[in-house]
Amino acid sequence: NGNICIEGPFGGTIDFNPGTATAILTNTSSFFVAKYSPAGNLIWVNLLNMWNNGGNQIRSILCNNNLIYLYSYFNQTQDFDFGIGTFDLTPIGGVDVAISAHDQNLNFQWAKQIVGMGEELPHQLKKGPSGKIYCTGTFSGTTTDFDPGTGVYTITSSSSRDIHILSLSAQGNFDSVGTIVSPITPSLSGSGGTNGTSEPNGNFYLAGRFNSITDFDPTSGTYTAAPTGSGTTMTPYALKLSLCPSAPLNLNSFSSLNICAGNSATIAATATTAVNWYATQTSTAVISFGSVLVTPTLAPGAYTWYAASPSCSLNISRLPVTVSVNPNPSFTLTSSNPYVCIGDSVLLTANGVWSYTWVPSGSGSLISVKPNFTNNTY
Repeated sequence: NGNICIEGPFGGTIDFNPGTATAILTNTSSFFVAKYSPAGNLIWVNLLNMWNNGGNQIRSILCNNNLIYLYSYFNQTQDFDFGIGTFDLTPIGGVDVAISAHDQNLNFQWAKQIVGMGEELPHQLKKGPSGKIYCTGTFSGTTTDFDPGTGVYTITSSSSRDIHILSLSAQGNFDSVGTIVSPITPSLSGSGGTNGTSEPNGNFYLAGRFNSITDFDPTSGTYTAAPTGSGTTMTPYALKLSLCPSAPLNLNSFSSLNICAGNSATIAATATTAVNWYATQTSTAVISFGSVLVTPTLAPGAYTWYAASPSCSLNISRLPVTVSVNPNPSFTLTSSNPYVCIGDSVLLTANGVWSYTWVPSGSGSLISVKPNFTNNTY
């Protein structure tokens, strides 16, 4: 609807209404969120219970999916319900990142946390295609879990400060993440432009500065560039990244995913690009190339392989394919009477497996037969 949302820190006494009326807030040091009409008229302004003390700060705001998203960092327990309720998050490492969602009147919806043992810092939120949210920032130190939900997707920083490019669903669920080593102060300027719209194909842009040789390819590939300055002199950069394709599609039938011990399985997936197979959700070692994977001979148990597209700007969410290997059946066959006269009926019962086919004819676990000569075999 064209409304404008802004956030920021402030101290002292400020009139947030640019019109003839007044909306005066007084505060020592905190953050505000204000909403204005397309004509610049104040709709509302809220003072947030987040103190601008350098430890807990809001860094970016995004209006999308009929929600207001706030991108923050915090080094002490913070209540992200800025209304009458309470929703506390506590940092696990030194500094953690939070993304919170609020309705169009800033009523709390949810908040999720990105956890690491080092320092994670947010920079910007931008609108992506299909309601997605692009989040950029930096992280350092040891392993960081970029899945803000119950899952785990960890990456370890390889320099003093790496860039993260995180894609979330409208509900804040993990989609994908990529890293760039090791420019500093990134700024996401796009999804098609600073107006927050996305290109039809989902391309987005990254801009910032760097002062050391950097790999700008967030995939397993490499694209390095060196700064033009020397020492601590910073060189600007601009980077364009394409949208990740969706995770590959599962092409497997029930029978191909349920086999008996001592056999191998043939599993398949398809994607708009090539398919790589991995042993784990986060492994970087490709164990097979192509849409089809033939497993080794398997013992009883459950085994999972992961399919992903290799030509993606981010580490795409992988498709898990699980094969259940059942113990070989203990098959039995009994007769209601092992000795009968020619032309008499006898019931044959099979047990131990899922389905049965009889020769010369018949199906099911129980059949009735009439032998017409000595030593009939079924």
